Amino acid sequence: FGWGSEETGRFFSAIGACLLLSQGVLTRIVVPTLGERAVILSGYALESLHFLIYAMASSPRVMYLGLVVGAFGYPAGPAVKGVVARQVEPSEQGQLQGALAGVQTLVRPLSPLI
Repeated sequence: FGWGSEETGRFFSAIGACLLLSQGVLTRIVVPTLGERAVILSGYALESLHFLIYAMASSPRVMYLGLVVGAFGYPAGPAVKGVVARQVEPSEQGQLQGALAGVQTLVRPLSPLI
């Protein structure tokens, strides 16, 4: 798109704002309303669609559309962590969350290729 540092910075700032609002506000609304399973399934479907939109974007507006779609999928991550966290004892929470963060770090760059 010929973006310079200013446009790129604006887009990455928008990503940060969407993550903040989605995981900080939207998650607290949709998980109790829809349930964890529905949030996880629909969230990952929306995140997949969001990456597809990025891949096929023909203009900056389409990139921002993909970001909005992705914002509605972002609550899936906290919902998954909530489900998994209930499977271990409180004394194992730190180890579990560290393992989840490690796996996420390894998998996230590969997921668009799959």
